[in-house]
Amino acid sequence: MIEAEKSGAGHLLLDFQDVRFYVPAALTFLLGTVSRWKACGRKVEFSHLDSCPCLSYLQRMDFLALSDLPLPEEFRRHDSSGRFVPLCRVDASLRGRVDKVCSELAGCVFPDLTASDDPETAGPFDMLQYAASELINNVIQHAKGTGFVAAQVYPKSGFIRLAVADVGMGIRGSFEETQPEFWDPKMSHLDAIRTALQPKVSSKTHLPVAWGEPINAGVGLSMLKEVARHADGLFTLISGDGFYQHNHHEKRSLPSELTLPQTCPGTLCALQISKQKLGNLQQILQDAKKGIGLIQPEHRFDNLFK
Repeated sequence: MIEAEKSGAGHLLLDFQDVRFYVPAALTFLLGTVSRWKACGRKVEFSHLDSCPCLSYLQRMDFLALSDLPLPEEFRRHDSSGRFVPLCRVDASLRGRVDKVCSELAGCVFPDLTASDDPETAGPFDMLQYAASELINNVIQHAKGTGFVAAQVYPKSGFIRLAVADVGMGIRGSFEETQPEFWDPKMSHLDAIRTALQPKVSSKTHLPVAWGEPINAGVGLSMLKEVARHADGLFTLISGDGFYQHNHHEKRSLPSELTLPQTCPGTLCALQISKQKLGNLQQILQDAKKGIGLIQPEHRFDNLFK
């Protein structure tokens, strides 16, 4: 895909012959890239779809419909609640519907909390809904390019995967355009990722409040990163040629930070967590909020003079 991006060819062919499995991160990024190519006037064709083992999955996740290739479906569509969230386009047309999409994403992870009105028990649902809303609003307000969001629950492995990808200007490009106080022209894409992962880094602070913080308070990325840490999850953030991934599932003490050989347009944020590790949801939420400074850690009196 990167070579195709660089080639500038007017006609591109994507071969699905060997495709067996897709995760939300790959789906969102691929669909965003296809949309970008088409917007640039490039012709994109898919080959071997008829023999692709995951054709039904691509159809049910609305990948083909959003690619303007609605093939006849030979299956019955069942309710996706609590199982997956089909691909959803993220752009200016989503304004006014962000809360609904984020509620569906949170409901995919926490289906039992969807109808809860109790703030004590609905905290994890609200947290994920809020973090997702900040990421989606970032795409709408900053990326200046189409994005896509999706989620999937895997019953056999117990994993939950969520992803938001766009093919806009990227994190560094957004910083360069808005010129926040921390902007530095020498900043690399990886530097921009590291900066974006710091709590409360944002150039937008004037929007309505939620959780006591502005909608774009700059805690969406850092909140998801902290949730992954406390839930033994996997957090990935890619923008430009910068790559950041912290694998807590494999007990990695440090994240993997790389400068990729090629630059990818836009930004990809992906989260994988295990349902088994979400037993103490409230504690995970509290630890995550402490980790990014939304609430202060408790101090015992016997530690005052140590």
